[in-house]
Amino acid sequence: MKYLVIAAAAIFSFAGFATGADAGSKARTFTEAGEFAQALKSSGHFEITSSAIALQNSDNDEVKKFAQKMIDDHKAADQKLMDTLKQANLPEPEYAMLEEQTEMVQNLEPLHGARFDRRYLQDQVQGHREAIQLIEGYTKRGDNDALKQLASSLLPTIEEHYRMAQQLSAGGATARR
Repeated sequence: MKYLVIAAAAIFSFAGFATGADAGSKARTFTEAGEFAQALKSSGHFEITSSAIALQNSDNDEVKKFAQKMIDDHKAADQKLMDTLKQANLPEPEYAMLEEQTEMVQNLEPLHGARFDRRYLQDQVQGHREAIQLIEGYTKRGDNDALKQLASSLLPTIEEHYRMAQQLSAGGATARR
């Protein structure tokens, strides 16, 4: 994938962030406030959208519980982002997913049950790993102190999401049924 699907989720994942099981480790570092805000917004939108699909397509209660947490946390993170941008007198980013994120959602939609769970959790692990890199990069090299502070405050949640996705993925939530 040409661009990192930044999750973040989620992050709020923040999230998923955008996520991508086959994205490798191509996390981009954004140092400009507008680019970083757009990456967070896109990632949050992806996390909410893909997790809403998980609520419908998964048969696993633990995966559904995780998906609901992604939705709740990413909505909260998105609100924090909007509040921070307003206070810093910065423009709001577009409310759109990246092309890669849209493709990932389209690839998730037809899947159900254990096949869905495997793909969804792969995307979540990868996306949160890359969201951590994104956030850490911005906190070190970003150009806006308010966004750097927001990024620092979101990092523990993203790290928690990453650990949760790893545990679900490794713990049999993706086992064939």
